[in-house]
Amino acid sequence: MNDGGTRLAQRWREYAQAACTLAVLGGFLPGALLFLLSPRGAGPAWVATAQAHGHTQLFGWVGLMVLGVGFHFLPRLRSARQLDPPMTGWALWLLLAGIASRLLAQPMAAGSQSPWLRNSAAWVLVTGAWLELAGCTLVLAILWRTLRDGPPLRQMKGMTRVMPFFLAGFLSLWGAALVNALAALQSSVVRYGIYPASSMGAIITLMLQGFIVPISVGMSARNFPILFRTRMPSMPLLWAGLAIQVAAVASSLLGVEGQVLYLLAAGLFTAGLRLLEPRRPRPRGSLPIPRDPAQLLALSAYLWLLVGALMAVGGRQDAYRHALGAGFATLLIFGVGTHLLPGFGKQQVRSRAVTWALLVAGNLTVLARVAPSAFPWLPGHGHLEVAAGVLGACCVVAFAWNTGLLGEVEGEGYRGRIGSPGV
Repeated sequence: MNDGGTRLAQRWREYAQAACTLAVLGGFLPGALLFLLSPRGAGPAWVATAQAHGHTQLFGWVGLMVLGVGFHFLPRLRSARQLDPPMTGWALWLLLAGIASRLLAQPMAAGSQSPWLRNSAAWVLVTGAWLELAGCTLVLAILWRTLRDGPPLRQMKGMTRVMPFFLAGFLSLWGAALVNALAALQSSVVRYGIYPASSMGAIITLMLQGFIVPISVGMSARNFPILFRTRMPSMPLLWAGLAIQVAAVASSLLGVEGQVLYLLAAGLFTAGLRLLEPRRPRPRGSLPIPRDPAQLLALSAYLWLLVGALMAVGGRQDAYRHALGAGFATLLIFGVGTHLLPGFGKQQVRSRAVTWALLVAGNLTVLARVAPSAFPWLPGHGHLEVAAGVLGACCVVAFAWNTGLLGEVEGEGYRGRIGSPGV
C-alpha cells in the first residue's frame, strides 16, 4: 500500500483515538471534577466549565468517533473511491483545534480575575468556534464528494435506504457548528465566556436529536443484521420515525415543545430495528444474545434512548441529555465499536471479559449520572455524579485498550466476529 493509502487506512484510528482522549480528559473527568468542587454548581466559571464539558462530549467524544467510523465505512457502502487523506486530516485538526480552544479557553474567559487574560481567552474561544465550523464544512465537502462518486444511486438499494439518516445527521452537525460559531460572537460570550441558554439549547438539540440519533439509527439499520443477526429492519417504520424526529427537531428550534414526538420517534426506531424480535439462525460457534455482551450493550443503548425520551416528556432536561449522551450514544459506541474497530485495524478484540465489564460499568455510569437529575430527592447528590464521571473515564480507557486503540494487538485478521467467543 502506498503512503497515501496507509495514511487513509489509519485515519479512522486517529479520529477514534482523539475521540477517546477528549472523552477522558475533556468530558468525563471534568464532569466529575465539577461536582467534586461544587455539587450544586456555583458561579460563572462553573457554568462555563459545564458548557465546555458538554460541548467536548458531543463534538469530541461522539462527533469524532462517528466521523472516524463514517470516513472508513461510507466509501465502502457507496462503492466510491477512497477519501482524500489530506482533506480528512485537515478536518480532524480543525475540529481538534476548535474543541480544545473551547475546553481550555471558556473556563478562563469566565473565571479569570485578569481583564487581559479574560479578554484573550474570550477571543480564543471565538476563534475556536469558527475553526470547528470550518472543520464541519470540510467534512460536508468530503461526504458530498463521496456521495457523488461510485455507481448510480438507483443501483445501490442498501445505500439509498439509509441515506436520509446520514443526510439529516450530517446537516444537523453542520447546523450545530454554525449556531456555535454565531453564538460565540454574542456579547455574553465575548465579555463573560458564557453561552446564552437559547444558543446552548439549539446546539444540544441539533447534536443529540439531529445528529447523533439519526446517524446511529442509520448505522444500526445497516449493521445490526450483520453484527447481531437481527431481522432485516422495517424501513417504513424507520423512515416514519425519521420524519417525526426531523419535525421534532424543527419544532424545538422554533420554540415549540416536541418532547412527545421524540418519544414517538424513539419507539418507531426501536420497533423498526426489530431489536426485541427473535434473531435469525446463528452460524455455528456464535453466541446467543444473553452471552454476547456487545449485543447487550447495543440493546441497553436503545433502552436509554427510550428512557431519555421519557425524561424529556417529564421535563427532566439534564437527565434526558445524559441518558442520550452518556447512555444511548456512549453504550452504542462500546457495543458496535467492539465489533467494528478491531476489524478496521485487522486486529482482534483483546478480551470478552472487558466487554462484559463495559456492559456493567457503562450502564452503572449512566444510572449514576441520570438518577440524581431525574429524582432530585435521592441522597448522595454530587457523590453519584463524581462516581459517574470517574467510572465513565475508566470505561473509555478500557474500551480503547480492548479495541486496539491503545497499542497494537497481535494476530492476523479479525477473529472477534459476530458473537464469537473472542468478543
